[in-house]
Amino acid sequence: MAGNPFTVMFCPWNKIVTFVTVFTLFVVLATSVIHAAPIKIPRNDTSVTLPPDNFQEFITSFKFLEWGVTVLESHDGVLWATRLDRENDHDPHAQRWRTGYLLKSFDHGESWAFVHYFPKPVNAIYMDDFGNLFVTTSVDRGSPIHTGQLHKSTDGGKTFRVVLDVLSGVPLRWNIASQNGTMFISEYGYKGHGDNARRIYRSLDFGDTWELIFEPEPMHNFHMHITLMMEDGTVYQSIGDGHHAQIMRSLDNGYTWDTVVAGLQPTSAVVFDTHILWGLDGGPWYGIARYDRATGETTRALTTPSPFGSSSYDMAFVHDIVYAMFLSYEGYDHPASIFFSEDEGDTWQLLGYITGAPGFGIGLIHLVVDDKFGYIDIGTPIYRNGEVEFFRGTLRFELLR
Repeated sequence: MAGNPFTVMFCPWNKIVTFVTVFTLFVVLATSVIHAAPIKIPRNDTSVTLPPDNFQEFITSFKFLEWGVTVLESHDGVLWATRLDRENDHDPHAQRWRTGYLLKSFDHGESWAFVHYFPKPVNAIYMDDFGNLFVTTSVDRGSPIHTGQLHKSTDGGKTFRVVLDVLSGVPLRWNIASQNGTMFISEYGYKGHGDNARRIYRSLDFGDTWELIFEPEPMHNFHMHITLMMEDGTVYQSIGDGHHAQIMRSLDNGYTWDTVVAGLQPTSAVVFDTHILWGLDGGPWYGIARYDRATGETTRALTTPSPFGSSSYDMAFVHDIVYAMFLSYEGYDHPASIFFSEDEGDTWQLLGYITGAPGFGIGLIHLVVDDKFGYIDIGTPIYRNGEVEFFRGTLRFELLR
């Protein structure tokens, strides 16, 4: 195939293999079925060979949704999204700035309805179990200026009110957690000297009022990653970056915190009765850690084999399957990838991978699932008419079950 096409490949297990090339901007639908074995990843392997016979140049089970529409939440059959700004989309180094649009879809992203417009760009959307809708906005999450806000709606997005002004950065989706009306959020973003994103806030009344409960001294290269809350009220907080990497735990509703894992800075997680799977952000290895909730022991659940690697910004558990995404940072040659596990993280298989223009990153940022599809917030350069151009928005794929 000529040029350097952007490709998305999905591995087969009694399903039609999928493969798309955006280089020619057309899609061929396949009718043949491939009965190849899944690509299993032994726990101690450091590399994997991808058999070329496992792939065909067809697409049947995934789709790029409308350009710029980024799905950020799914609840009771409704998708919630924002829209990306198309300005500078010709520049592969342009920031993926969001806009203030809030959209929703009732048909798995085939069509979208306007809900609300915020004066600042939308960064995260969160729906709790009681139907309260939360949206975070910020001018620039990487800036020390205080622009991050948390908005709440009790009427499905018809009206919003600001319930919290965060002091630095902005909460992303991984920074928001709740159980039975108690909520925790943390700051992500600016991690330079001075007022870095380092705080944790708590609400005891469904997000109506908030108190600052954790505020360490300012530290360089320090900000909050995933906030996780268990059904019993236990709260975990991941912290990055570099030598600050750790996971804290609170057993008393956030009043006191202890470090339970040092050296890990996960950005995603899936919780089970006996353990937690942590999707790691870089070191000490590329992959997923298993944390035993009873003993506190941390072991390797997955080490992504060569040529794969990088950070796992999001994971999901649906229909008894764990899905874990791994992005590709700019300057690295490994493809972005999606792995899955059918046994709570004991063994893993490769679902698909994405290759693009050499030297450019492939952003798999956020993963949302409903009863039928997975929705990946993706940004990556593709080739069109001989020039590099971004696709920004959502890649939708069929769930395995």
